[in-house]
Formats: sequence, structure tokens, C-alpha cells
Amino acid sequence: IRDLSPFTRLASLSLDGNRIERLGPGLKCLRLLKRLSLQGNVLVSLRGLEPLASLRELYVGHNKLHSLA
Repeated sequence: IRDLSPFTRLASLSLDGNRIERLGPGLKCLRLLKRLSLQGNVLVSLRGLEPLASLRELYVGHNKLHSLA
């Protein structure tokens, strides 16, 4: 995921079924994000979610995650 800086006020984001392989730095600007759904992609890692301190709901079913670390 690349640059989402025009959307800094988002509270909820659904990126289900987009064949996303990695999160990258694009989410770091979404400091107000409370709900994120990434179901049905091909993620193997959740690296990149660390800056999302307001995140309360995370949906990652149907990916290729090896661990939640």
C-alpha cells in the first residue's frame, strides 16, 4: 500500500480482496484509523501496522499470514 496521505481523517478502511501482498509505509499517515479490514488478500506479514495507535478492529482472515508478530 502506497501513499494514503490525502485521507488522514479516515476512521474505517476496507481493502478486502485486492491481492495486497504487503502493507508498506502507506498506512502510517492514518493516525485516526479505528477499523481496518484486509480480508481476502495475500498478506504474509502485518508489518506496517505499528504506527496505527488508534486501531481497535483489525480483520485479516483469508490471507497467507505466517504469524501475527
